[in-house]
Amino acid sequence: MESKYLMGTANSKSCQRRKGFTLLEVLVSLSVVAIAVTVVLQLFSADLRALSASEDYVSAVLRAETRMREVLDDEGLAEKSWSETTSDGYRVDVNVSDVMQDRTDTLQVRLVKVDLTTRWVRGTKEKSLRLETMKIVNKSALDTGMPGAAPSKPGAGAAAPAAATSSTAAPRVPNR
Repeated sequence: MESKYLMGTANSKSCQRRKGFTLLEVLVSLSVVAIAVTVVLQLFSADLRALSASEDYVSAVLRAETRMREVLDDEGLAEKSWSETTSDGYRVDVNVSDVMQDRTDTLQVRLVKVDLTTRWVRGTKEKSLRLETMKIVNKSALDTGMPGAAPSKPGAGAAAPAAATSSTAAPRVPNR
């Protein structure tokens, strides 16, 4: 009978010990929580970097579109290239060139292609964005030297409609 009593005592002592966690269980659970927190923090960090990069591209697109509109507003747009640097550190390269000259020789208008590239530095990498479009320009505006000369045909001298001949390219992300 005494042995039954001892066994019962042993069982009750083991039940009392099982109420808490062992050191090994605590360490394993802490390492699992630490890994989960690290993964979540890395995801937030990646999102912040992506948000910063998209902010740079949005700013560059706005600047490029604004500059493109200024270039297209010139009725006497001639074939030329130039570069300019803004106070914010953006470099804008503009190239205006005649296209399809063989098809527009007999017409009173000509077709010009405007290629605008915006570049900026983010950290140690140079980023760039390129926009292209085409514009119909009245030849008589160039001959008279008057930027505001009236077009001889309806629609001449206006920027080409977006659906017809304009090809504004989406921003290109440089290869990394």
